Amino acid sequence: MIFSKKNEHELGSDASETTPAGNALDLLKKDHRTVSALFKQFEGAEAEDEKVALAQQICVELTIHAEVEERLFYPAARAALDDKAENLVDEAAVEHRSLKALIAEMDGSSAGDRLFDANVKVLKEYVEHHVKEEEREMFPKLEDEKIDLDGLGAKMAELKSELQAKIGEAKHPRNGAKPSVHVPVLHGGNGAHSKAKSSTSKSKNGHTRSTSHSAHR
Repeated sequence: MIFSKKNEHELGSDASETTPAGNALDLLKKDHRTVSALFKQFEGAEAEDEKVALAQQICVELTIHAEVEERLFYPAARAALDDKAENLVDEAAVEHRSLKALIAEMDGSSAGDRLFDANVKVLKEYVEHHVKEEEREMFPKLEDEKIDLDGLGAKMAELKSELQAKIGEAKHPRNGAKPSVHVPVLHGGNGAHSKAKSSTSKSKNGHTRSTSHSAHR
């Protein structure tokens, strides 16, 4: 996964820094640890504004990650792997759909909402499952293939920087309004979040139904 530079908010020293170009797999592994640290910070947070800020950052990181992996990393992996191992890329892409759908459900939510903490917890479980499969199954196979991981890493870092610039600063609530999560939309509404948003439907009582399947198999 590729993750973005953190917003200038009090999220602690474990939040991500902009990563220089390097080996693609090393970049992904480092950023896996970054988002894991953000989830850990969320678990220890008590103030509502801190929880919203951390959830916001997690959603931003994962939205950018999905774009970078799907545009660059997965196509390169698919081209390098044989037909049997290529299934790992297909499975990872399907898992992305579940992640995106849950992120879309969190858009506009506040820390006082009934399902706020549960959504973040389940998102953490999805991400841990996804990371485990990438690092234990896909990455070792790619290390054995003839693939320019340094060149790929440079392209991924460049794309990440471009996406960071598109996102800009997070929205701030009006005076008196509750802080809420605002998920970035990439590609002018055709990016990862907007696609996931279209696959969810919200009822009047605030419950959300996702059409995506679970990332767990």
